[in-house]
Amino acid sequence: MTKRDRLQESLSLCCAFEEEKNKRITKEKEKMYVLWCRLFQRVMKFFMDIVPFWRKPKMITGRDSLKKLPGMLRHKGIKNVMLVTDPGIASLGLHEQLLEWIREEGIECVVYDRTTANPTIANVEEALQLYRENGCHALIAFGGGSPMDCAKGVGARVARPHKKISSMRGELKILKPIPPAHRRAYYGGDGKRDHPGGCADRREDA
Repeated sequence: MTKRDRLQESLSLCCAFEEEKNKRITKEKEKMYVLWCRLFQRVMKFFMDIVPFWRKPKMITGRDSLKKLPGMLRHKGIKNVMLVTDPGIASLGLHEQLLEWIREEGIECVVYDRTTANPTIANVEEALQLYRENGCHALIAFGGGSPMDCAKGVGARVARPHKKISSMRGELKILKPIPPAHRRAYYGGDGKRDHPGGCADRREDA
């Protein structure tokens, strides 16, 4: 074996050793990340149990479940509500029956139907202005993930009127009661938007 061959063999062994070392480090980091996530979840669950304004989500399922929503709003004393949806849902009129049921209960309902895919901050601010102009007291998100995120953004801005959406990024940024929010999903996704958090595109224009 020549000197050059021995050098190449040594370099190969060094590379293999370094690669194996990096794999072990990666596995250790993954384990630590999983442990951190589990700890974070437990801490969040503990705080959710003691925070006075936390409302445990209630899921209504089964036949004619949507028809029960207007009665729930009336039972809570809500007189004015805003329904947040998108142009696709609005063009199909899928929300019209719900609007009829809501108004039959004597509840005023204004519709914001300009939510874009991956709603922008401008969407949230525009919907917020409509919410305030009509003196609404609750929100209904009707559609997929985008109307849900837009409605969550409006709720956050109602709870924290002096804070911008961009400054409420992350957990535990609101810490005040948001308006009652109800969601009706029309999508075949994995349900990842059905949680307290939401997202909005940083663009100011729609």
